[in-house]
Parts: sequence; C-alpha cells; structure tokens
Amino acid sequence: MELRLKDSGRTFATRWRARQILEELPEDDAPEISVALDEIVASPSFLAELYVGLLERYERVILLGLPDHQALAVRVAASMGLGDRVVAAATAGG
Repeated sequence: MELRLKDSGRTFATRWRARQILEELPEDDAPEISVALDEIVASPSFLAELYVGLLERYERVILLGLPDHQALAVRVAASMGLGDRVVAAATAGG
C-alpha cells in the first residue's frame, strides 16, 4: 500500500493531523506501507505520530520520493529507535 501525503495537503505540522490521516487509511493486510513524502513539509511531531500509528499496523514503513528534508524524516525515526522499521528508499540517481 502507498500513502501519498500530498493528496491530503502540503503542510503537516501536528500530531492531531497525523492521527486524522491514520484514521482515513483503508484496512490493509500488507506487511509494509510506502509513504510518499514528495512535495510536502512535515514537522518532527507529525512524523513521530505517523510512524507510531503506522507501525501499529505494519511491520515496516518505507519513505519514498524524499524531499529536501529527507534527513529529518530519517533522523526522527532513528531517534525513536525505529531505524530498522522506517527506512528510506533509494532515490533515482542516488
């Protein structure tokens, strides 16, 4: 399954917004979910809440289309001890 955040807006800054997006996700039995971060701006609190919610349902979260703030998304996961379950996909050409 793929969650494309830009389909829900461009700026994501609160834990409440993360919970809202999680509630809107359809049921899925897949072991992992891809999260497209292209064309959005997200705060550390939003990302932390999103990861926690997604990892209650999925074994692994794969970050796709990473924007300029790729380091932030990966750093938040690592600081939460989730570096083995939240991973950045290789970007094209890099």
